[in-house]
Amino acid sequence: RPVVLLRAGQGDDDVAFLDDTLRPALLRFGPLIDSSKPAPAFGVVDPRAELSRQMDQAVMLVLAPSAVISAGDDLGWEIEAIARRRLGHKLMVLMPTAERAAEARQVDVMRQQSWADLRGKLATITGFEGLPEVAPEGLIAVHLTGNGPPVLVTGHKRARPEEYERAVDAAIYGMKCHRKW
Repeated sequence: RPVVLLRAGQGDDDVAFLDDTLRPALLRFGPLIDSSKPAPAFGVVDPRAELSRQMDQAVMLVLAPSAVISAGDDLGWEIEAIARRRLGHKLMVLMPTAERAAEARQVDVMRQQSWADLRGKLATITGFEGLPEVAPEGLIAVHLTGNGPPVLVTGHKRARPEEYERAVDAAIYGMKCHRKW
């Protein structure tokens, strides 16, 4: 069963970070399908239908929106599909990573703007309705477990690669423990 990476409009910093850090962490749990790089598939008439099929089969969905583009514009269809197909239990959301090059004050502003946009979209997915209005300091990821509110994974203000790896492990652990895997 694959791990489906849902991202679009990534900046160069985001792509390098995801490729260098998260790809190895995610490959431990299954083959990786990167939805932003559609592979030519013989006989695929409707790419969205194919992505929906992949999402249904996935062991985990990783939503990694860009810090540069609004999550609502960037991944609106994917979030709607997750809500409609009731796949929130497979979803791990990573906070944007491009703010690494910004000044500390800019990081906070960018993170809160990204959070407000993400929170609004994620509220359509069952289980994500209770997200806090303000992103906790150092928020790097959000996921659900089978029997409670969303889990907010935090780290340093400028999270290190090992903190994102820990977030992946925590999400898989939560999914496995609550028999959603």
